[in-house]
Amino acid sequence: VALNNQGLAMQKLGDLQTSLTQYESALSNYQQAVAAFEKAWNCTSDAIGAVINQGNTLRRIGELQANLLKLNDALDNYEQSIEAYDKVLHFSPDNIDALMGLGHSLQALGLVQSLLPVVTDALKNYEKSITAYGEALRLCPDDICALNGRGAGFAKSGLLQERALQFDEALKSYEQAATTFGDIHRSAPNELTFLNNEGLALVNMGRLQANLFQYNSAFNNFKTAISAYDKILERAPDYIEVLNNKGLAYSSLGQLQSTLGGDTEGFLS
Repeated sequence: VALNNQGLAMQKLGDLQTSLTQYESALSNYQQAVAAFEKAWNCTSDAIGAVINQGNTLRRIGELQANLLKLNDALDNYEQSIEAYDKVLHFSPDNIDALMGLGHSLQALGLVQSLLPVVTDALKNYEKSITAYGEALRLCPDDICALNGRGAGFAKSGLLQERALQFDEALKSYEQAATTFGDIHRSAPNELTFLNNEGLALVNMGRLQANLFQYNSAFNNFKTAISAYDKILERAPDYIEVLNNKGLAYSSLGQLQSTLGGDTEGFLS
């Protein structure tokens, strides 16, 4: 217990130092936290919480390194965090904290891989994250964090599938992302972020459909996205990100109408 608490204290100190942009000090304290959690696990093999904390801290190290553009170091730490969660799940396959942590680290790893770029590996890890969040939802069906992670996994998968020219798969992923975010918003209507995410997925789907000459579907998705943004702006008229996204949706809609020429409504009817 003492070693686990020591690790948590070092982790919190690292969080504070990160917020103060004291990055080298934060990295040092995160690494000390990881060592403390490792000792806690070695002292008693049932200290599952210490291994989860170790995974969480390794992901923090990876995130900090990624922000500092130390991408290969970030990859190593994300992979170590995944190993920590896998260790927990070997002994306790229904541990929801480990499943959530696994999903988070797989997505973080996928993001860095997509920047390098290692698209195939990135896509595999996003797909694994969707599975991890799905297992968490099996245990807790209304967990908004897990639903959001699953939606983000679908959205990121769509972007990578599009880059890999897997267009049918990308369209399916965008649709699943939009559906997931829409479901979250309906269950938590005060959380406007999810409605915004639904709009983003719809615009991405519409943009790809327009490129594939699926004009009716593209038109409908652009209009539905704009409607989603309007619902947000009714409640938060100064939401800058949503205003920007609404503008981009109108731009995509305008490009489609320009492509189709004069009688757009007649063509699409």
